[in-house]
Amino acid sequence: MTEAPNTESQAKSENIKMGLKEFLKDSSFGDPKYQAFHDWCLRDDLEGSLYKNIELIKADPSPERESDLRIVEYRMALLNHEIDQKKGKLPGYEHAYWTFVGSFENLCSALSNEGRKLHPDDPSAVSQYVNENCDRAENEVLPDSLKG
Repeated sequence: MTEAPNTESQAKSENIKMGLKEFLKDSSFGDPKYQAFHDWCLRDDLEGSLYKNIELIKADPSPERESDLRIVEYRMALLNHEIDQKKGKLPGYEHAYWTFVGSFENLCSALSNEGRKLHPDDPSAVSQYVNENCDRAENEVLPDSLKG
């Protein structure tokens, strides 16, 4: 039987999203908060592509798939290097970056709790619930002035 997530866990995920919105509200294109958020989202997307490519290689270990995986790994390495450089050169960037990392980890944890209440016997459905809602949250917390 599927039960609705309790209001406490929903409130927690909504509070996390509201906190992120508040953190980003005074942000403008190119400032440290915006760059950190953008870099975090790009890293999250690349990480998803990495896992997707690994699964594809398990199903079909072809040279093309291996090449796609290497490209994603290379892009991740370049982004990680860029993030590390910005942490040391751009005032406020490191704090903003770690704020996003921690907030999205907390959000995904709260969403996982919600998902387990909705789908107690289906880990795949829980994972899908978390992924869809985390992806949606990335867009929801960005101020309209920064959406393009």
